[in-house]
Amino acid sequence: MKRERSWGFTPAAERTVQSCRELAMGASNPDVWAACLILTLLNDESLASACLKQFGVTPEWLQQDDAGKAILLALAVGPVVIGESEGSGCGPQRTLATPDDPAAFVLLLERARAIAMKHTAEGAISSGVLLLAVVEQNSSLRDRLETIGATLDSIRGVLFPEEGSTTAPLALDEPIAIALSADLRKNPMTAPMQTVPDRKLNSPSDVRMTVRILDACLNRCREGLRVLEDFARFLLNDESVCRELKDMRHTLTASEKLLAESFTENAPMHSLLAARNTRQDVGTGMTHGHEYSRETLQDLVTANCRRVQESLRSLEEFGKLVSPEFAAVMKQLRYRSYTVEQDLGQATAACRVEVDEIPTDRLQRARVYVLITEAMCQQPWKVVVETSLAGGAGILQLREKSLSDRELLFRAKWIRDACETHHALFIMNDRPDLATLARAHGTHVGQSELPATEVRTLLSPGSLVGVSTHAKEQLIQAFQQGASYVGVGPVFPSTTKAFQQFPGLEFVQQAAATAAGPWFPIGGITLEHIPALCAAGATRVAVTSAVTQSSSPQQAVRDLLQSLDDHRHALKPTHEGRT
Repeated sequence: MKRERSWGFTPAAERTVQSCRELAMGASNPDVWAACLILTLLNDESLASACLKQFGVTPEWLQQDDAGKAILLALAVGPVVIGESEGSGCGPQRTLATPDDPAAFVLLLERARAIAMKHTAEGAISSGVLLLAVVEQNSSLRDRLETIGATLDSIRGVLFPEEGSTTAPLALDEPIAIALSADLRKNPMTAPMQTVPDRKLNSPSDVRMTVRILDACLNRCREGLRVLEDFARFLLNDESVCRELKDMRHTLTASEKLLAESFTENAPMHSLLAARNTRQDVGTGMTHGHEYSRETLQDLVTANCRRVQESLRSLEEFGKLVSPEFAAVMKQLRYRSYTVEQDLGQATAACRVEVDEIPTDRLQRARVYVLITEAMCQQPWKVVVETSLAGGAGILQLREKSLSDRELLFRAKWIRDACETHHALFIMNDRPDLATLARAHGTHVGQSELPATEVRTLLSPGSLVGVSTHAKEQLIQAFQQGASYVGVGPVFPSTTKAFQQFPGLEFVQQAAATAAGPWFPIGGITLEHIPALCAAGATRVAVTSAVTQSSSPQQAVRDLLQSLDDHRHALKPTHEGRT
């Protein structure tokens, strides 16, 4: 029985990818990663290396580009040496990418997976597949290679020559006569019209129905392009994609003139508008359940890319009945739309955290905040982190007072990645410097540390700042100084921190009445305290031992969330409005 295998790397390709990661470490420019991959492919004896050398690609040629120059300047010890790596092989892989890979490189590996599934019998990602993927994915590299004759088709022909074999064409009942001038092939928008005498619609009614379809599709395509252009302009701030979409929209508008020259005297240019009949359009009342649902920005982009592509296909097909030149332009626009969709996907992946994952939104959703201190953990701290997040913890804070900076940074990065997987927040206690290095969502400070206004100057834009408060005056001042949220307590005696006085439930009631933002009761809180806390106005809690010392942190978090839900009815309207 043939064993199912997961898509993975060949040993050579796996070594190449790992060497590329080591060479491009710290770089964010996708052109640098592309150049790194080409350089590592060059230094491995493979079909990809032979293909590159066949077209004259050398490290010296690579150095002529800014990205290649930066790489080679960093190679003080000479050329890349690709060695054996543990676990190499084309067997099942856990994942193609690593958490440290930039978005563009992740997309490149996913493209390699798709190519491998199409071109190789076992689906293994080989060095040749990596070469084809990087040339397809990186337009800067592709443009440079074309200057030395290494076009995408010629590279594909060397790597996969079997695709170059010819097959007999399908027999047609009648020959297809399409007269396109040389000028049209160069620039379909400025070429003179070429007539095809035998191409005629059967009747004026056929013309009118075809024009009605063309008008509807032109409108639909323009609308989709405008949505995508606004997305690229206002959300991605991507000038190149925005410019391409704008050019496509203008090309679409200009192409309508080709239709004008092809219509008969009974169907002049204004017949596009005249043929419109929205009142009797049977499709206006047809809706689908998903038509008004867009869960993410990526859903919106995908839907409008499909809208544009489907419209262009209809314009191309029905346009053939009126103007081959117009149909040719629609075909080229459709091909351009595929590239634009890919570019939008890359740009969206690169800024997804900035656009979609806003820390303040996660903060509003968070109801259980868990502080992680290894000494307070019944199980290994990593297990406590993972299981707390699995239970639904919305925020984790790393609170360690005696670890070295190196160890603190390691743990901070680890917890941050775990939180991202679960769409939770990671907060660093007391250390805005390490919070920045670990790309934490924010930092938390006490009354003896810097005020929130000063802490913000040390953090990345949009980061959260939490402040511990022990009295109503401190709470009000914290929000005035720019705190994103506050801790309110200690409410009960705690094993993590010693206090001589406990503001208790009275402070919780004051916070419910006066807090200008999210707040979390903290200090000795257990599951048994939830009813009293909710009655005092709390809707969230921050805990340590109630979760970390539990034999099942996951269940402990779930129980806290369930109890908060069960006792929500105890809240007064004023309490809900201030959480």
